Amino acid sequence: MRQPRRFLVLLTMAFGLMPALSVSAENPPEPDKMPDLTIEQFLQQLSTVPGVLHRKDPFVKSTPPYQSILDSWRSLNGEAGRPETDLERYEIKDYRVRAVLLGDIYNRALVGVPNATGSVMIVRENDRLGNRGGVITKIDRVGVTVVQKTKSRTGVVDNTTVVLPVGDQNAAGGGR
Repeated sequence: MRQPRRFLVLLTMAFGLMPALSVSAENPPEPDKMPDLTIEQFLQQLSTVPGVLHRKDPFVKSTPPYQSILDSWRSLNGEAGRPETDLERYEIKDYRVRAVLLGDIYNRALVGVPNATGSVMIVRENDRLGNRGGVITKIDRVGVTVVQKTKSRTGVVDNTTVVLPVGDQNAAGGGR
C-alpha cells in the first residue's frame, strides 16, 4: 500500500512542474534583443529590497576621515603604501616598556600598547614606534631609545631622541 501512495505523490509533483517547464522552454530571449543593463541594474532586479546597492556593506572596514592627511604625510616621508601597525598609532609618550630582553643575537623589549588592556608587543632595533615616524635605535638595560622627526613652528624638521625607561608609569623622558 505504501508503493502506490509514493507513486501518486511523485506523479502529482511531476504534473505540477510541467506547466512551469513548458513556459520557460517556449520562447527563450534572443541575445541581440536582450536589454543592455549595467551590473548594478541587473543586481537590483534580482534584489527584493529597493536601493540595496546604495547601502553600506557592514563587513567592509571603512577608512577614517583623516586617512588622506596621513597618506600625504607618509608620502612626504617616503613611506607611501606601508600599512600602519599598532606601534605607530599613538604618541611615543603613551607607550610603556614593560621589560627588556637582552640576548646574544639581538635585544628585544616588551612594549605595552596604549588603549589595549594587557596588550604587549615585542620590538627590536630598527622597528618603528610612535606616530611621528620614530625608529628604535637602541635597546639596553635602561630602556628603549627612539629617534623621531619633529617639526618646529618655524618649519624646521629635527630628529629628537626619546628614551622610554623600563617599567616607568610616568611620561617618557626625552632630549636631543
